[in-house]
Amino acid sequence: MGMMKIIKKHAWWAALVLLIAALAWMRFYATPNEEITPAPCANIVAGCALPIPGGHARFDQQPGTMQPFNITVTWPGASQVHASFQMNGMEMGYNRYKLIAVEKGKWQGKATLPACIQSRKDWQVMLEADGKKIVLSFESR
Repeated sequence: MGMMKIIKKHAWWAALVLLIAALAWMRFYATPNEEITPAPCANIVAGCALPIPGGHARFDQQPGTMQPFNITVTWPGASQVHASFQMNGMEMGYNRYKLIAVEKGKWQGKATLPACIQSRKDWQVMLEADGKKIVLSFESR
């Protein structure tokens, strides 16, 4: 009987800890329903305009799976730029790349496409800066 009294006495502490943990998870890890802007892109190697003033993105070569390539993004006024890769309807795991500022408004980085077990070649790059997300579609080789 003494053990039950202790459990009842401290159960509210456990409930409080669980509530705080749930609120922290929602604040730091849960992704709100953010707007993602698609941008047309006929040739990512030649470069594509982004739907922001002066925005542009390009790769130095047609990407192949598990082969590094360079990304250059012009995003005036951005404080940081990240790139990640996905396929429509297929989770590709965590592959987020932080691009490095090489001059004001110009960002560069090296990335590698994750392996696709279905040998698909239809990719999307999501570019993120300051809460804004832009998606460009491209084909791998």
